[in-house]
Amino acid sequence: MSTEVKLPELGDGIESGDVLEIFVAVGDVISEGQDIVEMETDKATVPVPASTGGKVTKILVDEGQTVAIGGVILEVEAAAAETGMPQPRPLNQRLKLLKRLSRHLNRSLSRRLRPLSHRHQNLPRPLRPPSPQHLL
Repeated sequence: MSTEVKLPELGDGIESGDVLEIFVAVGDVISEGQDIVEMETDKATVPVPASTGGKVTKILVDEGQTVAIGGVILEVEAAAAETGMPQPRPLNQRLKLLKRLSRHLNRSLSRRLRPLSHRHQNLPRPLRPPSPQHLL
């Protein structure tokens, strides 16, 4: 689903601005807050940050064009990089990783438990209390 990125307010009393330079191209993945165009107004030249992140699908302005405040600059499509979520691995890759992790953990535990079982074989037998017959 595409999301429109619009020209935000650039200052008090400013109704439009001229596009000086476009910093992105179709296919680029942008993040929220990244500068996408440079606008010139009556008062200043300002970079315009993206209000949302994603993959640029359309650029709706050209350099030198006058754009009104609230006018659409470009469209973006949500991207995995924008959401901060990694793409899930295919199921067969996840199963292979789980099997490898399981084998590693089993080996690691068996190595740690084996020395403990050998230690117990060489321990002296516990002392028993004397029997009442020996006390007489």
